[in-house]
Amino acid sequence: MARKREAEPVSAVIGLVSDMLRRISSRRRQLALLQAEADEKIRPILERYEPGISGLKQELADLDAALRAMCARSEAELFAAGDRVAAPGGVLIRTVKPWVVRIRGIVDALKHAGRHDLIRVAESADWDAVSGLDDNALAAIGTRREKKSEFTYEVAE
Repeated sequence: MARKREAEPVSAVIGLVSDMLRRISSRRRQLALLQAEADEKIRPILERYEPGISGLKQELADLDAALRAMCARSEAELFAAGDRVAAPGGVLIRTVKPWVVRIRGIVDALKHAGRHDLIRVAESADWDAVSGLDDNALAAIGTRREKKSEFTYEVAE
């Protein structure tokens, strides 16, 4: 007959648990001290480079916004031959996705069309659900689907 394994006495388990808890606590304190020491040594270096890093980040954000705006203004000309345009400095990529035009009064239009399932409790349109409607259903509530261009780019390294 097989013998059941006897459970360790609670006091022994509590002792093991307590030991592990003490070790975890000790390691956390050691880690916090080590991280604080590293942060203290790294801080002057980061402070020295921060103005340059911040300036470059802002310049990149501005250049990115300007490039996307230029793509939008010159979309027909730039992308006449397709959705990828090779340039000496990189590649422009246009992604065209259909999206539903957001109109004023959509909640009233949805109510009038009997589409209460597309209205959130807060009395706003559930645009994700509205976007899933077919074109006839969109027309019935007074909106339509249009193409929206998004632009990305790859820079030559």
